Amino acid sequence: MNASTSTPESNLADDYKDIDWSRLPTFQRPYKPLQRNGSWVWQFGYRMQERSSNVSTSSAIKHLAREDIPMHSVDRNGPITPTTKKRKRSVYEQVQDEHYIPQAVLNGLIASYNSNRFKRKILKWITARNQPLREVETSEFLEMIEAANPNAAEDIFKSHQSVHDYSLSEYSSHEGILVEQLKQAASKIHISFDGWSTRSGRHALTGVCVHYLDDQGVMRDFLLALPEQLGQHSGFNYAEVVGSVIARYDISKKLGFFVTDNASNKDTCLEYLADEFGFDKCQRRLRCTAHIVNLVAQSVLFGKDKESFENADENIPEEEQFLAEWRKEGPPGTLIDILNCIDTPQKHQLFYSYQHEENALLPTPDSKTLDVIKPYYIEKLNRERAACRAKGKRPPALPLFVEVGGLSSYDWDVVANYVTILQPLREAAKRLEARGATGRYGAIWEVIPTMNWLLQVFEEAKERVAEATTENYPNQEALEDHYSTNVNHGWKKLRKYFEKLDDTPAYYAAVTLHPHLKRVCINAWKDRPDWIINSDATFQKLWQTYKGRSVTPPQLSITKRVRPHSDLSKYMLSLTGTEPQSGNGAPEEAEDEYERWKAMKPLLYEHPSSSDPIGYWRMQRTEFPQLSQLAIDVLTIPASSADCERAFMPSQLEP
Repeated sequence: MNASTSTPESNLADDYKDIDWSRLPTFQRPYKPLQRNGSWVWQFGYRMQERSSNVSTSSAIKHLAREDIPMHSVDRNGPITPTTKKRKRSVYEQVQDEHYIPQAVLNGLIASYNSNRFKRKILKWITARNQPLREVETSEFLEMIEAANPNAAEDIFKSHQSVHDYSLSEYSSHEGILVEQLKQAASKIHISFDGWSTRSGRHALTGVCVHYLDDQGVMRDFLLALPEQLGQHSGFNYAEVVGSVIARYDISKKLGFFVTDNASNKDTCLEYLADEFGFDKCQRRLRCTAHIVNLVAQSVLFGKDKESFENADENIPEEEQFLAEWRKEGPPGTLIDILNCIDTPQKHQLFYSYQHEENALLPTPDSKTLDVIKPYYIEKLNRERAACRAKGKRPPALPLFVEVGGLSSYDWDVVANYVTILQPLREAAKRLEARGATGRYGAIWEVIPTMNWLLQVFEEAKERVAEATTENYPNQEALEDHYSTNVNHGWKKLRKYFEKLDDTPAYYAAVTLHPHLKRVCINAWKDRPDWIINSDATFQKLWQTYKGRSVTPPQLSITKRVRPHSDLSKYMLSLTGTEPQSGNGAPEEAEDEYERWKAMKPLLYEHPSSSDPIGYWRMQRTEFPQLSQLAIDVLTIPASSADCERAFMPSQLEP
């Protein structure tokens, strides 16, 4: 087929010069005629044009290098990895390389740097991460800051003393703001406190934490003060420190409940504080539930209550002696002795190597732990005995676990049974020492259900472990008596502190005012109606202090309707049942808020407010103004003083 010698455009005489294309919006001017000979294809089309193309690969390379498209992120050298990816250099690097940087960019970069903000960030890093104050004096720290921003290097603290002074200055400058925030709290301000000594023993500290709901409806839990404790950890000295913090931050008018451990000096402290600030010590004193759980665990392992022995009185001394020997030489005591002996890195490495060797030989029937580490200790004891004989000294005694022969498979089962007994205590302690933002975990309303559950667990544990031991080891002697005795020790300790919950109405009120758990106590204590009567009586006393208060409900953005004036409108309104009935006497007193709310059904578990009781009561402030204030004051109380423990953890590292 022959190509055409002339273009199709050359045959068109009309150039459309006289057409006003602005008046033809759906049409356009013809393309510019091609200035070269066309192909034969132009004979079969109208005003066709050749689409331009090139052989460049830069567009394809850029497309393949895109990271936002699956199966891409590839360059000329292959897949792009974090190590091969080109890093964008900072402005300072470009300035140092003498590249041209617009002055406007440099001015903006310099203006964005704030000296005070930079110092505060350093101070926050030092305090939050417990860094030594002398860290700012090191050359490595200075080089790191200079690499990030040369301007900031001039503002680094010159010495550790300047960090100390600046931190105290910042703390003092924010005290006024904090005092105002505490005054605007939407709930009572609850206090937890505890004492601690640094690892070196040079400093005694008292941590004072506050817990409250702020004016924005956010739970606040933080360390308010950490003053040094002078003198002994007596109740009077504690009262001096805590009382000065209360006065310093002006929170005496909003004082709520006090959460601390079970030590007697804390009782003495609260007696002094009650006299000074005018509150009922018995009602405001709450015990750290995590400490209670820990005491129960210690009672299981090391309890000494004579009433826990299920034997005649004349046999109790002999039972006590047997139990003391069992705790020392039995499976728990032997295991503790083994753990205490492995106290150096070399012993840990040796123990791990023996473990690997023994694992290669498993299964082994009724093996002894002694066989794993006996060679090391026999050789070590022989060397020590030889050295003592040469010096005329008394040779050292054998470790306990060597004397008793280690742990047999039966002993390990005993240990496993005690782990099973103590596991619920661990679960309860972890839950109660937490602190959820909405009051879901670590809140006071969890105390009664948790302790009630633990009592039930302990009542079932004795029969379960004794039966399991008898079935698995029928040839063993009646060694399972320690189970019942030790479980009784824990049960009695738990029951002791469970009964102390009646000393304050806060625990019962927290459960009763929970929208989902409001009937838990009634259902759990069906067999003990006296518990319900006593708890409800103490709650009513607390409720009476709120009923007469004048609480201003929150202002709602709803336009109030004007009351009708016509007789017909008044008649229709009277039929709605919302108007007070007129009578000869005085109007009847409004129904009690608590009784109205008590008659309502509990929220289902799936309801969003069932996990956010504080948010629920904030929404009920219009309908239940006094009761909602009581609920918010109670539900913001923590179940433990764990915040103080968390504040003390970094201080252990102090020399």
